[in-house]
Amino acid sequence: MTTHFIYEEFYPNHAEDIKEDVRDTLNFICRGQNGHLPWRISDKVKLHGKKVSEEMFKVHLEDHRQIFKEMSFVGVDSIETDISGPKAHAKAHFRFYLDKSSGQAGEVNAEAEFFYNMKYETYCLTRLVVDCFGIK
Repeated sequence: MTTHFIYEEFYPNHAEDIKEDVRDTLNFICRGQNGHLPWRISDKVKLHGKKVSEEMFKVHLEDHRQIFKEMSFVGVDSIETDISGPKAHAKAHFRFYLDKSSGQAGEVNAEAEFFYNMKYETYCLTRLVVDCFGIK
């Protein structure tokens, strides 16, 4: 017996989309091998108390990636999502490694928070907070 599943039967799965975006974003910031930013980013993102364009937000994250060249991504331990109507929130616990050049070599445990708003039937990132990186 063969069972076939049609992707559209299970889509949209907003919680899984958000978790995938969280993993991709943290992988990107922490210089992971498969680092790329997700496409579900709002055209305006809150960064350091101001609304900036999606382009400027990506530039800021790319700058962080370049400054911390000796950082490596270990992984995401857990992601909790909360979807309430047009808004969603995710909190991730993740790990990264810093080498000797950082002055404090070793594995680091950290948290990140992601805030989303519904736009065009999907949730788009509107704010990212990673205190240990100064991203607020």
